[in-house]
Amino acid sequence: MKKDEYLNKISQGLKQYDQTYVQEILDDYEEHFQDALSQGQSEEEICQALGDPADLIQEIKNMMDGVDSSQALARPVIEVENSTKQSHSQKKRYSWSSSAQDGFTLKNIRFRADSADVRLVPSATGDFYVYTEDPEEMENLEHTWQGNTYEGRVRRNRSVSFFGLEILYDFFGGPVDTVILAIPEGIDDIRIETVSGDISAEDIKSQLLSLTTISGDCRVRRVSNEGTFITTKSGDISIHHTETNHCELKSLSGDMGCKDVSTKKLSAHNISGDVSCSHLVLNNGLIKTISGEISVKLEPGQKPCSTFATSVSGSIHIRDGERTAADEFQRIPDGDRVKITLNSISGDISLKQGKAKKSGKGQ
Repeated sequence: MKKDEYLNKISQGLKQYDQTYVQEILDDYEEHFQDALSQGQSEEEICQALGDPADLIQEIKNMMDGVDSSQALARPVIEVENSTKQSHSQKKRYSWSSSAQDGFTLKNIRFRADSADVRLVPSATGDFYVYTEDPEEMENLEHTWQGNTYEGRVRRNRSVSFFGLEILYDFFGGPVDTVILAIPEGIDDIRIETVSGDISAEDIKSQLLSLTTISGDCRVRRVSNEGTFITTKSGDISIHHTETNHCELKSLSGDMGCKDVSTKKLSAHNISGDVSCSHLVLNNGLIKTISGEISVKLEPGQKPCSTFATSVSGSIHIRDGERTAADEFQRIPDGDRVKITLNSISGDISLKQGKAKKSGKGQ
């Protein structure tokens, strides 16, 4: 398969969706093809590395179609007192509140949106609330709950069928701009999905956090959990001041930035986007790109680091590193060293350990 056929399959598979959005995906793939071709790869090799276009098409359709429309979804509006930064006479209207559900023990949260941004913030009351930045937009949120799982979404405006083809109107600039989820502590699993909307999570404590978007950006700050999983197609990923046992990042062309992240296991896979990590603390790491650059700066004072780095046409720079011949290799017991694998086809690779700041005089 060659480039034109590959891109045409994606275009045809998504023809029932908004073409502005579809063109954004095609532009990202076109950019990747041009970059890989300039590095000497053939169109056939690039297509094989990208995988079956049918898989991408199905993934996009799954996200676009969201929850089955046959499910019963409610849209209650609840008024509760809001004592934070407001006078006692003011009230804040919430579209959904866990406090209104008798016998409801919330453990899992699912929310889907198309173009709306989604913000996760800590709950000030210990209850779970869902509301929109603009109160007039709250009627466009839909909710359902089963067992201990809440599921919500932004209602989508749909048109009638045209020659058997369902046309989606208001795909961009939809009925809601920003949805805010106030998250209490003790949640097991949080999963947020958007198409073009940005996702942010700040000061969230849960067992698992999963953020998925196609062209939106993902921003994580001061999160503490067992596992953090972030996936984008063209959106950037930014994760700062986070503690997690397992951190998994995936993107097609979005840049990834990690700062002050502490994790036992880091996995970052990117095709053409760059991966940059600073003040990183970890036990085991795997970072792979095709054409994106990899830059890693470890936190000062970490255990010794064993690194396996490969790049076909890019340069590799490991500061203060010691190259060991294959015949001198000795097995290193688990736990004695940090282990990092850095792989790229054409991107440059840089690894260094940060220097501890010198104490001032008299200290």
